[in-house]
Amino acid sequence: MNSSFYRPTTTSLALLAALAFAGTAHAKDVQRSFSVEPGDTVVVDVERAEINVTSWERSEVDFSAEGAEQHVFESSQREGVVTIRGKHEGGGGWFDWFSSSSQAEINMKVPYRQELNLVTRGGNIELDRLQGEFTARTSGGDIDAEEVDGPVDVRTSGGTIKVEKASGSVDAATSGGSIQLDAVGGEVSAKTSGGRIRIGEAGSAVVATTSGGSIEVESAGGAVQARTSGGSVEVGFAGQPSGNSELRTSGGNVTVYLPDGFKADVSASAFGGGVSSDFSEEIPENSHGRGNLDFVLNGGGPGLVLKTSGGSVRIRRIED
Repeated sequence: MNSSFYRPTTTSLALLAALAFAGTAHAKDVQRSFSVEPGDTVVVDVERAEINVTSWERSEVDFSAEGAEQHVFESSQREGVVTIRGKHEGGGGWFDWFSSSSQAEINMKVPYRQELNLVTRGGNIELDRLQGEFTARTSGGDIDAEEVDGPVDVRTSGGTIKVEKASGSVDAATSGGSIQLDAVGGEVSAKTSGGRIRIGEAGSAVVATTSGGSIEVESAGGAVQARTSGGSVEVGFAGQPSGNSELRTSGGNVTVYLPDGFKADVSASAFGGGVSSDFSEEIPENSHGRGNLDFVLNGGGPGLVLKTSGGSVRIRRIED
């Protein structure tokens, strides 16, 4: 399958949709269409462009780029992989970077059942609904996924990450923003160097780390590893984890919510405050409220380490 280079016309676009061959275009507005089969993968790799994706019931990928007069796009379809690349060919100066004409707006419609791999260097990525693996990378924007029926792997160097609902695992990382995951069916890995982490529901184990914000896990279905250097840590357990958990902070309180019957070997220490527990019946005499507290909860179980250097540790019972 050979590549050809052309300026798009109505006729050539129709031919592209029918034959799905490779091509390039350099114009203000670009449109492409590809017929795809279940199991195919769509790859988009662009510079200075926002990417907005919605799903539909057609077995077709519809791609359009607006305000792309400084971009050159190349597309191909080979062996079940649709690839669209967009290169920015502006001046590259400071004012060119922030110019409204410098950034393209890409809108895509893809089949609901689709594997999707998106990369942009200089824009936001938004996704509405998808069944399949979703991978997204941006070096200068936010990532917002409303609903993904499958695993999610997202990273940004300069923005926030929000996932409303994911049935599989979520691996999210950012160097300059917060992370919000409302409902995740599988495991969670959330890492940021400069923001807050909030996780609503997680069906399995959670690893959450940040250097500049608080960590909140409303309901965890597995073990939790949560660490921050600049905020509080608050975690609720939905059930009994099979592995060890560790909640640490250097600049805030640590609060954990446990259901009745929760089994753990608890080790709590607060160098900047006290340790309090609603499970007073499990704590040896004369040890409640001290800065260091080790006790066996409901006969013992996986380790539960709670430590802070700048606040208090609070162990709370979840009321039915």
